[in-house]
Amino acid sequence: MKIKINSDPFNINKRIKQLNKNYYVVYNLQTKKYEIHNSAHKNSYCITVPYNQLDYRTIKVLKESENPTKIFEEIEKHNKNLELKAQNNVLDRSSYQLKEIYDYSNSHIKNFDGNAYKNIWV
Repeated sequence: MKIKINSDPFNINKRIKQLNKNYYVVYNLQTKKYEIHNSAHKNSYCITVPYNQLDYRTIKVLKESENPTKIFEEIEKHNKNLELKAQNNVLDRSSYQLKEIYDYSNSHIKNFDGNAYKNIWV
């Protein structure tokens, strides 16, 4: 069951209506969360407010959700950063392993005579 919110202490409902006159706020009793809906659409659901109360953060989240291009750009930027970190981790790990191999091989050097590089075929 959902309860339509017509007023609140911080006038968030009015501020949301200033963004878009078709927006309205409901409280979902099953999930115990606030939801923003848009009456201009058949499926009116827009977002679930990620906070337990209506405050300025709700308006901020709603404004961010209205510009999907910016959101996609942020996602792409974040994914590129994750990819670069993963590549750097691989390079760091391989560099460390190569250094270990080099140090090990240098610590076990023996003096080879000239026959060390020749194959002896029987």
